[in-house]
Amino acid sequence: MKSSGGGDKNASVLAIASACLLHFWKQIFLFLLCVVVCVIVFSQFSVTNTTITTRLSVSEESEGADGVQPLRFRHRVGNDDIVSLLLNETNTVSLPFLRPQKYFIGTDTPYYRNVNEFDEKRENDLPTPALMPLKEIFALWPACDADVPATLPPHMVDGFLEVLDYSDSKQRKRAEVLRVSEVPFKLKNVPFVDRTVEKWKHDEYLIALMDETNEEHRVTTSKSHKFRYFRSNAFQRLTYSSPTGTEKMSFRSFLQHQYAAEEGDLDETHYYLQMKAVYSRFDKYRWIFKDLREWIPQNNFWFADPEQNRGINCRFGAKGISSSNHFDSGRNFIALFRGTRRYVIAPPEECPNLHLFPNSHPEARHSEGDWCDIDYEKYKDYNKAKAMNVVLKAGEVLYLPPYWMHYITSNTLTIQCNTRSGFSYRGWRDIKKCGFPIPVPAH
Repeated sequence: MKSSGGGDKNASVLAIASACLLHFWKQIFLFLLCVVVCVIVFSQFSVTNTTITTRLSVSEESEGADGVQPLRFRHRVGNDDIVSLLLNETNTVSLPFLRPQKYFIGTDTPYYRNVNEFDEKRENDLPTPALMPLKEIFALWPACDADVPATLPPHMVDGFLEVLDYSDSKQRKRAEVLRVSEVPFKLKNVPFVDRTVEKWKHDEYLIALMDETNEEHRVTTSKSHKFRYFRSNAFQRLTYSSPTGTEKMSFRSFLQHQYAAEEGDLDETHYYLQMKAVYSRFDKYRWIFKDLREWIPQNNFWFADPEQNRGINCRFGAKGISSSNHFDSGRNFIALFRGTRRYVIAPPEECPNLHLFPNSHPEARHSEGDWCDIDYEKYKDYNKAKAMNVVLKAGEVLYLPPYWMHYITSNTLTIQCNTRSGFSYRGWRDIKKCGFPIPVPAH
């Protein structure tokens, strides 16, 4: 009896061990099978000098409305990931996993593509446009003078930027070259912008869309025309007094405040509406994408890296409203749909001369001092600062590269929208020297 029981026990142990061993070999077999499949798949993209053609998708509606054709990239995959950019191609498909490092635009000269990489190499970057002393700019046109001077020199209207016609394919190609080199420029004759200007100049059109749900909008308030961005943690709030507040109101009420400000004093309370539209069926401001369809995240002229887009930001402000000088980290296309706005812009290398609050401060990335009345004795580096003055009118678009400083004043009631597309490595070293981590969150 004892020996029989022992035999049964041994048989059970043997059966369990066999089952475990069989399961183990099954897992090994499946793992090796996965490895083989992966090797076969990835080997298709590891052959040196294999050419793969992909066309980057653009919505048919935006293409037909604008006459803008999608871009075609030709990739040579292997040791040297190269892409040539050709215009006027149709029938598009996406191949998002190929991320070339440099490409050609209508010439044999390579330009490095800025795909959120902080690479040492920057071959053939175009130079920064000419600058003039900040002190001289404000001598010609004081910072807080909202009225555009009657006799403004040309270099105070367009800065020293190239002004390009978007409807001209050659000039659009030139704009692409400038964007790759992270050089600012202005665009005119952009069809979807012109259409939206015509729509948004009517208050009732905007009121119907904004107040459709009867929801009130969160509006930023300031005790003067100066608006200063800030962020603070719980500890900082004990010692830091917020420069702005918030109120909720309908869009119709907001507009009434804007028109009242036209005749009011600059030191009276001002109101500033900032909206962020995200491409989602549940977003309350999704109607913006109906008018700005070309700014739906996609591979087109407007997005160097669609995956890094975080929507469209729109800002409504009265005449005289100003935003303190600061920089953002995203590639930024800024379109003006109503009014006139003044931008004083400076490249990242001017960072040491612009007295930026340190990264630990609630107003990090923004300049110290009152630019309406700069104390050049207290802030001595402003004496060395250089910048350019740019006037943006309704229907125009400004490309502002990452880390470029900008001080903004509304010369009339204005509506401005912008969209960003990832980061860039040109200029990041200058910003890092000023004590800011990379990338810096954009607001």
